[in-house]
Amino acid sequence: MPITFNGNGTVTGLAVGGLPDGIVDADMLASSSVTSAKLASGVGGKVLQVKQATKTDTASLSTQTFTEITDLTQTITTVAGSKVYAVGSFYMGAPSAYNAFVRLVRVDANGSTNYPYIGDASGSALRATAGGLCQYYNYGEINTSFMFLDTPSGAGTHTYKVEWRSGYSGQTVYLGRTNYAIYAESGIIPQSFTLMEVAG
Repeated sequence: MPITFNGNGTVTGLAVGGLPDGIVDADMLASSSVTSAKLASGVGGKVLQVKQATKTDTASLSTQTFTEITDLTQTITTVAGSKVYAVGSFYMGAPSAYNAFVRLVRVDANGSTNYPYIGDASGSALRATAGGLCQYYNYGEINTSFMFLDTPSGAGTHTYKVEWRSGYSGQTVYLGRTNYAIYAESGIIPQSFTLMEVAG
């Protein structure tokens, strides 16, 4: 079939593979034109984007109500079929025999709030994503983290948050330091929260 220029911006008669190698490069592809559905079988699982938030200062609270760590909140816009791999690392301080917890939260574009990675309900026990009990005398520290592959509700923008709380009412817990007074030998430890969009 002969190649025909139709005068309206279209070309007919061009066979599949008819363009020489190297004619179409990455710059010629429209943004988001290659979706995960168009990838060959077995090609899924590629990391499409990475976002990270850090908190390098300290904080404290004395409530049993989950409270947002505002510096770590971030949004990520995903395509259909993608998953979001969430990784958090936290250093908290509490007195001996006291505990602190964190919880992963996802808010979708429609405003719905979800807790994609918490423990099952069991009596009055707290449902959380991570946390721990301080077992060391007066310099109490808790190192805790989580890694979770989330499946958000379709394409769009999703807001991920990390909340934290004390395990006991009125008991002060700390983020980024031990519960003990800061002195020359103390450490101030940053917190990190990373989101990775993974192709389905």
